[in-house]
Amino acid sequence: MKLSLQELKQRSNKVYKLVNDFFRDSWPINWNNFTKFELIFKSLVKAPYWLRVCLAFFTISLLISLGFLGIGSYLSLTTETAANGGTITEVVVNSSVQRLNPVLETSSEAERKITSLLFHPLYNVNYPDFLTEPGKNPEVEPVLLKKAPQWQNDETDTSNNYRILRFELRDDIKWSDGSRISINDLIYSFQRLKEAGGNQDFNSIFQNYDLAEVPGSQTEFTIQPIKPGVGPNPQLIYLANFRPISETFYQSAKNPELRSISNFKSLKPVVSSGFYTFPLKINDPDSSSKTLIDNPIQKELEDYSTVVLRKNTIVNYKKDAYVDNYIFRLAKRLRDTGGSSSYSLEKYAKDKNLDIYSRFISPQSEFDSNKIKEITGLNQQILPTNTYFNLFLNMQATGGGLDGFFINQTLRNYVICNFINFRLPESIKGNVEDIPEQNRLIPLQFGEDYAPDCTDIENKLTSLKNTNGTQIYSIENDTKSEIKRVKIFGIEPILSMLFLQDFADYNIAIQNQMLKMGLPVQAVNIDSTKLDSKLTEKQYHLTFLPINLVSRNPYPIYGLTGRNMVNIVKNDRAKGVEIEEALKNYSNSNFKNIEAKDKLIDFFKNQYSGINLFRGKQEINYSNKIKDFQKDFPATISFIEEIYRSLPFWHTDTSRKLRF
Repeated sequence: MKLSLQELKQRSNKVYKLVNDFFRDSWPINWNNFTKFELIFKSLVKAPYWLRVCLAFFTISLLISLGFLGIGSYLSLTTETAANGGTITEVVVNSSVQRLNPVLETSSEAERKITSLLFHPLYNVNYPDFLTEPGKNPEVEPVLLKKAPQWQNDETDTSNNYRILRFELRDDIKWSDGSRISINDLIYSFQRLKEAGGNQDFNSIFQNYDLAEVPGSQTEFTIQPIKPGVGPNPQLIYLANFRPISETFYQSAKNPELRSISNFKSLKPVVSSGFYTFPLKINDPDSSSKTLIDNPIQKELEDYSTVVLRKNTIVNYKKDAYVDNYIFRLAKRLRDTGGSSSYSLEKYAKDKNLDIYSRFISPQSEFDSNKIKEITGLNQQILPTNTYFNLFLNMQATGGGLDGFFINQTLRNYVICNFINFRLPESIKGNVEDIPEQNRLIPLQFGEDYAPDCTDIENKLTSLKNTNGTQIYSIENDTKSEIKRVKIFGIEPILSMLFLQDFADYNIAIQNQMLKMGLPVQAVNIDSTKLDSKLTEKQYHLTFLPINLVSRNPYPIYGLTGRNMVNIVKNDRAKGVEIEEALKNYSNSNFKNIEAKDKLIDFFKNQYSGINLFRGKQEINYSNKIKDFQKDFPATISFIEEIYRSLPFWHTDTSRKLRF
């Protein structure tokens, strides 16, 4: 509706009258009275409704603006930082605890995790991703040492290089009982590692070495060969980072059981050096009672369910852990199966007693990763590791005859070419990461891309003849059953393949691929403790193994007595000796011998001794309660302990501090 000029004038006069009446009748004319609250209140009460609403809206808006301005100023002038305190609870499934001694053979995943928090190593080794950075050396980070270990090399006489490794211990490090960590503790720990029952990560490595104090020094020591015949080993610098224990404590009269492998029930005190200590008495984390009970907590007969660690008041690492308590809960299974004592991963997650759950993904997993995420409701990351799965071909088995020596170069080429495009079945392929085809033939340590010539591979095999002109190999295709058979002089060879029981499902996939190419194999399950002896006997044609590339050195994998090259080239022992020497020279030069490297690469390109198939993955779930300034775990994880190296960055509580 359009208003006339007269109507607009009337309305304007009305508004003017209302404002004028307010200042005349409602608002104090005497501004000195404006400070009197009762007069202000009286004026507001008598004011028109619409004016009171406007004043209220303006006042509220002003207060909100001032509030936002204050909060913004506070946030801009301060930064969020980690605060000490809080608790992290980790669940370990199907793993028990019997002892907490890092120099003894670790019997379970739980023990390995707990001891890595109780005891610092001499140093940390940070491994690169060997698939994407094959030429990069691991990095050594001192922990209990003043600096990284140094080789006592002589540039004028290189014959004794990479034999004596020199260390310098920090003089400001202490055990949790306040006593000083000394070289005597290291000597004692080193000897214990070499004994029967010593930690398997170091037991075999240290057999040919001794640890001795440098004369006249209380902080310097060396690790050097016991016998003159022990050759150089440049990779020892990455393999000697053991976790020492206190000689005084473990040799004391009150702790005789700690000098041998014992049941955890008799293991009470622990003098530690790491992020945490092992208290004898604790409050039950599942009870409001303040009554102290024994640590670890035993909820079932002969079964520990909870181990509580407490932050070490003595800090030996350059960065301290923020979290005060680290609790390990030992679950028997993933799913609840009924009953009052299931202690499953699912139960701990539902009870909010779970912050971290980690595992190496394997075909034997009870649930896949998506199911685990559904059970726990935690954030999840799947990370690649430096654990690679390789298929090795024994080029000269000792069985002799048709079965012992049939895998010649041409047949090896046939086998390798059938695995170049190999992929695991859908059911288990999520557990590993495929290695690119161009990286499958040459050992990953060399960083060399190469694809073998696989054109017309069947014809190359069947056209091979012996010195008499007789056809060696034939391939039969049964069109009815669609089964292929490779025969040697008309006879089907019987192949054997070694594998570890932990990877049985992977092994079945490899067997199926061998059957598909016409070479069925008989799989031989071996225990990991007997692996070295079985490889040395050479009573096999293939081995399917996970390999930890803990260094760039290919010699421990392809050389030595287990997989030596001396006899692999039939009727040409000199060639085998040449390759074995190239492996040694490349290793002993700390990978600086380019001539040896080129010779090895040429050998692997032509001999088809094995194939890199895929690498394993690590799954890590962690709760939103845990904050991490680094935001992510390392790109690759070689060992479970690498998870705990982020502890100085993990926290559950935060505070704000001024930026300046």
